[in-house]
Amino acid sequence: MQALMAIKASLVDPHGILDNWDGDAIDPCSCNMVTCSPQSFVISWGIPSQNLSGTLSASIGNLTNLQLTCPTII
Repeated sequence: MQALMAIKASLVDPHGILDNWDGDAIDPCSCNMVTCSPQSFVISWGIPSQNLSGTLSASIGNLTNLQLTCPTII
């Protein structure tokens, strides 16, 4: 969850699509636009056309099971 929170902190989210990414949550699989494996590992992150801006945090590298990322970051 820490990696997702670092990603969220580095982005400007004008439509609030990342609002349910809660640092107190235990399960990242409950986050919007996040897909998890049966073992609860984050395997994809899709943020299509949401007008996000900023720099994608290097913490994305901590999502070691990530297979697919579809962010649209301007």
